[in-house]
Amino acid sequence: CSKLKLIVHANSGYDNFPVDFVKGTKAPIVIGSTIRAQAVAQYIITALMNRYSSLPVQKEWDYDRKWNRTLISELKVTVIGFGHIGKILNSFLAPIVRELVIYDPFENLTQINHKGSDVVILACGLNSKSRNMIDKNFLNALKENATIINAARGELVVTNDLVNFLTANDDAFAILDVFEKEPNSFSSFRSLKNVITTSHIAGVFKNIDQHTIDFEVEVVRD
Repeated sequence: CSKLKLIVHANSGYDNFPVDFVKGTKAPIVIGSTIRAQAVAQYIITALMNRYSSLPVQKEWDYDRKWNRTLISELKVTVIGFGHIGKILNSFLAPIVRELVIYDPFENLTQINHKGSDVVILACGLNSKSRNMIDKNFLNALKENATIINAARGELVVTNDLVNFLTANDDAFAILDVFEKEPNSFSSFRSLKNVITTSHIAGVFKNIDQHTIDFEVEVVRD
């Protein structure tokens, strides 16, 4: 439409727009990626902490006072994506992990170096370069007890390769909020004990409607 002056995509995700559409429109496109960034980052941090430091329920005094957990400070963490979510994760994780590797070619962070990683966190969009990047070759370079957290895009991961990795490595773990096909029946993961699945809820929170309205008002005002 020649009269179109502005496109506000408050539901975030630049990859929801076909490239031809973006190239063909003269109107600016404003993406609401900041609306859900804190919520998704909190989901990822919660998943990480529950995996390595879930609080034990102790209704009576434990005289042994033992807690068989792995310290976050011993982990090598790879974060793929350095947008709004990746930057929040960087601020949180950098002071407390042993090594933090961030990969995002759009931010000139081109060395992925995920070999021997304890944790891989996906916080990037979907494009021709990132699609299916988490495949068997990628997974086999990780530690056998590695944790994969995906609250970004389902098609970043080759599902069968991840299932095979989790099946072969009982101590590995995956927390998945997004899938190649949605809604998803979770049937591919039902036989596995080392995976947690959620229904694309990482960006959902109590006051999201008001946050979305505030974002739209601010964009239109600007």
